[in-house]
Order: sequence, then C-alpha cells, then structure tokens
Amino acid sequence: VSQNIYRRNASVCVGETAKFTVRVSGVPKPVIQWSHNGEVITSSSVYKMIEEKEDCTLVITKVTSEYEGEYSCTATNRFGQTTCTTYLEKWPLRCSEGTEVLFNYKVSGDPIPDVNWYKGAFQIQPNRTRIISSNPDGSGCLKLKTVKQEDSGMYMCKASNKFGEASCSAELAVVKETVVVSKQEQVTVVQQKGYKVSVTEQATEDGKKVHQSMDCKLSFEDKLAVVEIPKAKLKDSGKYVCTATNEAGSSSCEALVMVQEPPTFVKKMEPKFTWKQGIAARLQCSVKGSPELHIHWFWDEHELNEGEKYKMSLKNGVAILEILNLVVADSGRYSCEVSNNAGSDSCSTLVAVKGLSSVGFILVLQVRWL
Repeated sequence: VSQNIYRRNASVCVGETAKFTVRVSGVPKPVIQWSHNGEVITSSSVYKMIEEKEDCTLVITKVTSEYEGEYSCTATNRFGQTTCTTYLEKWPLRCSEGTEVLFNYKVSGDPIPDVNWYKGAFQIQPNRTRIISSNPDGSGCLKLKTVKQEDSGMYMCKASNKFGEASCSAELAVVKETVVVSKQEQVTVVQQKGYKVSVTEQATEDGKKVHQSMDCKLSFEDKLAVVEIPKAKLKDSGKYVCTATNEAGSSSCEALVMVQEPPTFVKKMEPKFTWKQGIAARLQCSVKGSPELHIHWFWDEHELNEGEKYKMSLKNGVAILEILNLVVADSGRYSCEVSNNAGSDSCSTLVAVKGLSSVGFILVLQVRWL
C-alpha cells in the first residue's frame, strides 16, 4: 500500500468547509478509514467521504471548534497498512472595521428556551449598534453594526429553559483595514523587450497562476507587487490578475498585456534589377509583424505616393510597388519601410533602366585635286 497526502495542516475560518485529500494505491485495492483524534469517522451531515479512482477525500462542512484536532487516514489491504495524519485548526471569524457582523442561531425545546448573548463573561445588552432579535420558531440573531477592533473577542449564545441549558460560541477578529489594490487597465509591450506589471499584490495570467522562473520574476516590496518578464514573447499576451489578501478580505485588479511583434522582412528584394524602358516593373517583399503594419516606399530618399505612375499594395504579408511606363530617369535606389507600434524595418534595391540607343552617321567627303 502506498499513500501520498495532498494537503498537510489546514486552517479554516469558522463555518467554512475543510477538505483533506490523499492518493492511495495498492493491490488489492486498500480499504480507507478516516479518524478524528483517534475516533473513527462515519459519514454524516458534517463528514463526507469521497473516493475517485486513487484519490480519497474527507470533506468537513461548517467547521466549528469541536472539529479541530488531528485527522488520520489509514489505508489497509491484506499485505499491510499505512497511515498519514494532518491537523485542522479553526481561525476566528474575521472582518474589517466598519462592516456589519451577523451571528445566527436556531434553538428547539419545550418550552422554547430563553436566549442570552455574552461577550466573554459579560452579558450583551441591546443598543443601537448591538441588535438582538428572536423569532417564535426558535431562530434569532445578534447583529453588530459598524464593528471596531474593540469588538473582537469570543461571543457566546446561551439557551436555557427550566430543564437545562446549551450554548455555542464563535470568535470574532476585527482588523483595522482591508487591502486595497491600485488598478491598471492595458499595457502594450514589444516582443523581446522586458516589461513589468506593477500593482499595490498572487498574480494570475488568464486564470493560470504565475510562478517565479527565469522567464518571470515576482517581487513585493514597499506595498508594490511586480511581475517582470525580461524578454516578452507573443505567448505572454493576456489578462494578468493580481489578488491581494489579508485577514480582512481580498481585493483584485487586472491588466491586459498585449505583446507586439516588431516588423521584419521574411523575404527582401533582390539587391539589383535591370529593366528596359517602357515596361511596367514590379518590386515586392514579404513582411511579418503585429498589426497594424504600415508600408512606405521611397525612391532615392523621396517618399512615393500612389497615382498614375505608382501602384502600391499590401496583402497577406506581401508588399508590392508597381512602376508604370519606365523611363531612364526612374533609375535609382528604391526602399521599402515597414512599421508598427513596436518598431520598424527596411530593405532596398538598386534599379537600372536602359533606354534605346540611337545611331548616327557622318558622311565625310574627301576631295582630291588633281
């Protein structure tokens, strides 16, 4: 029998659900038994035991003080057994100053019990900020309005009638303030250049947790949390969510990071062309890069404009310049420049246009005098 535990000691707030999962393997399949402080656990409204293939899970719903302690999982088959243990502790109910806290109860008895509330050893008297209510069906609540740190402590609900009494309690911890995260909206960065997403704390990228690595650096100093990617790639684009948590609660903000690829030439023009006068010539090159790509053509450093002489197009990454009715004067250096928000690139070629040669005859007369 072999066993791997997925979760060690756990801490949960009162009223929350706790889960412990182990992976157990063995032939024949082991029998699983869960224990709490040495007592065997059976399925109930509080304890649920789930087995899915090799994963065995104990679910404890609505944790209270009585469910604190050591939990053990024992796997047994005819060849032996193995046990792993963990410890569950409850955290007090936590909230931030200024919020409203509600303690609910439901009692039963005949006659219906009287209910009193206590903080520590002192009975709570209702006032404007401490409202006590009860209903004929035995339910009721204690409402604390606009709590302060001095409201922290152990609260007890005691129900009694002439036949006896019962009580339950919960601890309240009021912290000074909740966490606040400053927000960013959208960040555009250039591929292969470093960028940082800074916020004021666990970051996720499109639902996946971001981990420290050579490609991603995380830091948190002076209330500033930073995700730094030294060499950004297109795959790093996406929504980054920063979640900050303290005892009072949590807050999140997000930034949309768009990594842009600078333009480059996949195929440049040939270094030199020689054409005859009078034809229509075409120059073309292939480019790639993040949209939107802008193409500009130049002749001897002068930018060309589309018209009767020049036709320009960019389709499926191929940039084309057509030169109509070539003449000798069209000779020179032609350049193509591509740009986007991430950068620019250019390539050039030398064009020579040859005209028709003209032939002249000179008639020379020689006269010889006799």
